[in-house]
Amino acid sequence: MRIDTAPGGGYVAAEVTFRDNPELPERGVIVFDLARGTQWTYGWRYGSDAEPVSWSLENGGTLAVKIPGGTRRFDATGRKL
Repeated sequence: MRIDTAPGGGYVAAEVTFRDNPELPERGVIVFDLARGTQWTYGWRYGSDAEPVSWSLENGGTLAVKIPGGTRRFDATGRKL
């Protein structure tokens, strides 16, 4: 799908599609912390309020997810800011 890196380095994000499983999201953005060797996923199902219009990876591994109602930001561990 799409791969992006944080401007300051150290973090990579990849947009992925998951297999058809009702317990998993249909799509997601996986954020990788290269220094710590950790990762987390922002997931959504098509048509849900969480489905992004766009997303970007900012400095420090912050994931900015633009949805119709505004922008959600998550830190490098996946915690909502």
